[in-house]
Amino acid sequence: MHNKTVSILKKHKLKPLQEVFNQGGKKDDKCSKHDETCKLYCHTCDDAICHICRSIDPHHSHKVSYIDDKLGESNKTTLTQCLSSVRTQRKAIRSALQEVQDSKASLQQQSENALGEIAGMKEHLV
Repeated sequence: MHNKTVSILKKHKLKPLQEVFNQGGKKDDKCSKHDETCKLYCHTCDDAICHICRSIDPHHSHKVSYIDDKLGESNKTTLTQCLSSVRTQRKAIRSALQEVQDSKASLQQQSENALGEIAGMKEHLV
């Protein structure tokens, strides 16, 4: 059963999870029916709900969690993805750094060789 089909809940305004995330799960979001703070998230209805909504149909049989917990799960997933990306980039950066250090050493050797050749030619000319 969905909120929109239950007559007792017709005044409910559904709030998609993405909107809850975008608002940061503010504690001052009020339930349109009960004028209570929406601290819960109904996974089944994809809606922020208050504790009174939780105790009545249809939410009493739905999977519900605190908005802060749901936001925490989302943040954990995002951070895990970012960390994976950073690790991959770190490997690439380390590899690039090694190439730069190798190139620097090679250029220093070439520079020393060229200076030695120039000094040798200078002595032949003098």
